[in-house]
Order: sequence, then structure tokens, then C-alpha cells
Amino acid sequence: MGLVYVLPDLGEGVAEAEIVRWFITEGERVEEDAPMLEVMTAKATVMVPAPGKGVALRLLAGPREKVSVGTPLIVIGEPGEDPEHILRSWGKPAASPTSPEPTPPSAATRTPARKSVQALPRVRKLAEQLGVALESIQKEGAITEEDVRAAAKAAGVAPARKPEVASSVPQEGVRARVPLSGLRRVASAHLTRAQAVPSVAVVEEASFDTLLMLQQLLGVGYVPFLIQAVVAAFREVPEANALFDEAAEEVVVYDRVDMAIAVHTEEGLAVPVIRDCAGLSLQALEARVQELGAMAHARTLSPGQSTGGTFTITSPGDQGSLLATPLLNVPQVAILGLHRPTRRPLVIDGELRVGTAAHVTVTVDHRVIDGISACRFIRSVAGYLSQPLQAFADGIFRADSAPQPEAMSTVRQEPARAGAKNEVVGEAGSLARELLALDARRRKQRLEAFIEGEISKRMGGKKKPLERGRTWRDLGMDSLIAVALRDALAQGLGRGLPATLLFNRPTLASLSEYLLAQLESGPREEARPSEAPGEFLLRLKGLPESQAVAMLTERLSASRAS
Repeated sequence: MGLVYVLPDLGEGVAEAEIVRWFITEGERVEEDAPMLEVMTAKATVMVPAPGKGVALRLLAGPREKVSVGTPLIVIGEPGEDPEHILRSWGKPAASPTSPEPTPPSAATRTPARKSVQALPRVRKLAEQLGVALESIQKEGAITEEDVRAAAKAAGVAPARKPEVASSVPQEGVRARVPLSGLRRVASAHLTRAQAVPSVAVVEEASFDTLLMLQQLLGVGYVPFLIQAVVAAFREVPEANALFDEAAEEVVVYDRVDMAIAVHTEEGLAVPVIRDCAGLSLQALEARVQELGAMAHARTLSPGQSTGGTFTITSPGDQGSLLATPLLNVPQVAILGLHRPTRRPLVIDGELRVGTAAHVTVTVDHRVIDGISACRFIRSVAGYLSQPLQAFADGIFRADSAPQPEAMSTVRQEPARAGAKNEVVGEAGSLARELLALDARRRKQRLEAFIEGEISKRMGGKKKPLERGRTWRDLGMDSLIAVALRDALAQGLGRGLPATLLFNRPTLASLSEYLLAQLESGPREEARPSEAPGEFLLRLKGLPESQAVAMLTERLSASRAS
């Protein structure tokens, strides 16, 4: 006996779905629970398995066709069975010889029952075109196209085509007409709703130099840092973690943070959700972002994994633009966007430097969040991103203490300044042997000449007078050049040198005096054993920002060299 399979209730309040594709064709054998078709709801793409064994006698709905829950999708039976007969028999009540005859209700208690209409999508479309109410057709089982035409003829309605809406676009030179379907159709309706919300966007700029180094150290991307920064900013603006209930005209503010992450796919924009993310570490967040992103690209997200977010983050990163204002993910009241980090002039500690920075924007529902609150929110987020070491010290950013890879292929590596990379040449300890063969005066001159040469080489050949009292900052040296100089000295002297070598000895005089003392009498300083990134970050807690950045730079330089 064949069966007619209807679109099941997919949960999450889904009433209809769009057929994306069939994995089988008519006449093909199907196995129970094998992938049968893929449908797109307003919330997710869902794979529907075959309900049983048999042959696909007839497919009743095609790709891009919208069907309601309970609509017949496929007739499955055995070879030789008539699909029309199965459809006519479908839905007829089975007679039970042992069942007593029901007693008809009295006229006083009799109420009209709502008729359940069984009809294929194309039959419903024809009935709409001919103006026939399917409920008026008295028939057991599924209503066919012939039944609709007969009802229209009896009512004196001439068959007519549904009037087509005249196109307002030029018809000449058209390359293709691509109908909206799947995710793009859902996004079109969703974004149209968002455009009707009175919203405002505010922008800040965040410095990324230190953050990029932390990404390399911990092996995570931008998004985990954004999530933890946003969670911390909710403490100042809790109403940003909320939904707007249009029907009740209420703002529903949440304690739990369910973070939606925008993911660009070939089919359109997917928005999977990381549930209860406030307590997760950076590494745990990175794992969830990668997992849900892979599922979005594979179109295997369930409705529960792509609905119910309380806030959204969109981060095109290196593929994005310099600045944009993302539309709200209604009914959420705020969305944060991170845009492309670039090298640009920055004023840091009162000095003009070239660094990496990015614009960060937040779009808010102005009915819920006023402009000052939006500014407080985005300034908090930008501040955490710009000073991530301080954010670690304050507990805003949290990492696992277990060892993690210190490089990640998906994290963009910033090009170093010309000559700033480690270009140590010569045999280890060769400078030390040369110096020890000289008298004290010439030894000092030779060491200072070596330092001057290394600095000049790493600053693009720029010759600046190295007066003994001038600091490295006076010369325009940055942390990358400082680390490269330290590595060159360690190689030449054949000994380990502390990460804070130039930070604690900021002039040529103090540096040369320290190195000569180490060379003449001090034991060789062994490098600190490798430690987990989380433990290393704890060791930076409480240090001045410049010293902590120098140690972080040295750590990454050492890991790349090894």
C-alpha cells in the first residue's frame, strides 16, 4: 500500500517552507531515513528524511515552491502502483465494522466543523486563479485540478490566468532574471522589516596592534574578542541585550546572552546563535564560531541553532569595507559591526604613528536605546579592543590556561616595518669573542657601533645621531625594532637576554653598560622556559602597557624563530 508524505511540523512556529531541492527523482528507489529533500523555512534549512521504503512514484512540489505544513510532497509506493489512485484514497476515513454508528448531535448543540482541505500546491494555485474556495468542494480525499475546474464551471467562472504584475524595470539588455529564493528570500523579508525600525548608528575607531599579537598568541580570530567585549559592555548598557515585543509594546531585557553571529554563505546570510556565551573562554568561543560557521556553509543548521539570539555581531573583517552601518536583526534592538582593519596614521600617547586600526559600529533601535547610551556602549567596546592587555588584567577578556597553538593560519599577519624582522647574521657568540679580544675603551666603542648599525639597518637605513642620553623613543623605535635589536644582541653575544632589555635600559649608554657588565662578569642568562599562553598573560598583569607589549612582541618573535 502506497503512502502520501506531507510536510511535517518543523517546530519553532514554522507554518510554511520552500522546497530547495530533491535528493531523489521520480521512479528512484528510496530507503527509510535516507535524505529525501531539503526545505528552507524562515529560520533554517532543514533536511527531510524519507518516511519509508519504496519507489518515488510522483513528486508533488518542485524547487522554489512554497508549501504549508500538511501539504502533500511525494507519493511513495511499489512499482506499478497508480499514484493517482493513492492520492484519491489519501485522507479517506477507514471504515470500522465494529464501531457503533455515531449518534448525530441535536440541532441545538450542532456546530459547523472546520473542513480540512487536502490539495496539492498547484491545485491551490489554480483555485486561487479561478476564484474557487476549496472548502466549498464536497469530496473525500485530495482535491484535484479537475475538481477545481468543474467547480469553477458550475459557478459560471471562465478559466482565466492570474493577471501578471507589469514589470517596471527596462527589458532591453537583460542578462538574467534571478528570482529570490532560499536564504535570500527570507533575508529580503527580514531586512524589509528592519528598514522600518527607527534606528541610529554610532562609530568608533579601535587600535588593533596589540590585539593582533594576542590573536596569534592564543590562536583565535576577531569574533571571540568582540563577543567578550560586547558582554562586558552590557554591564553599562544592559538594555542592548534585549528584544522589542511589537505586539505588547514592551522591551524584553535578558540576563543570558545568546549571541548571533552573521555568516556569509553562497546562498545568502546565515545567523547561527551561540547560546549562553558569557562564561565561555576565548578559545571555547572560537571553537563554537568555527563549528557553527561550518554548519552554516554546509546548510545543516537546525532551527534551534539559528533562532533566539539576543544580540548580533557581524564581522566581515579583512573582506569587509572601511565603514558600514549594519541593519538590525529584528526584533533585536542592537547589532555590532567590525570593519576591515588597515594600516593608518594614529595618535598614540601624544605621538603620531602608523598602526593598525578598524572602525567599530553599533546600530540601535532608537525607540529603546538613546544616542548617549549607544555612544557609551561603542566606546566601551572600542576601549577593550584597543587596550586588550588591560582588558585581560580586568577580567574582560578570559583565556584558557591550557597550551594553545601560537599561530593560526586564518589570522591575518601584519607586515613588519622594513628591516624590523629578525635578521641576525653571523655565528652565535662571534661578537662576544671579538669584544673580549679588545681593551675596555675599544670594546665599548665596538659594542656601541654594533648597536648603531643594527638600529640603522632596521629603521630603513635612516642615520640618526645616537647621543648617549637620547632614548629609544626619541629615535622613533617601536617594539618590533626593539625586539629585533635584542635578538641580534643575543645572537652576537651568545647568551639569553631579558624580554625587557630595552624597556629597562632606554638609552645607548645604559644599554651598553649593562651588556658589557654581563659580558665581563655575569653568568649567561637562560631564556625563560616556554609557558602556556594563559599563564604568560597572567604574568603580564600589573605591568605598564609598554613593557607588557614589549614582552608580548618578544614572545611571538621567539615562537616564530623556533
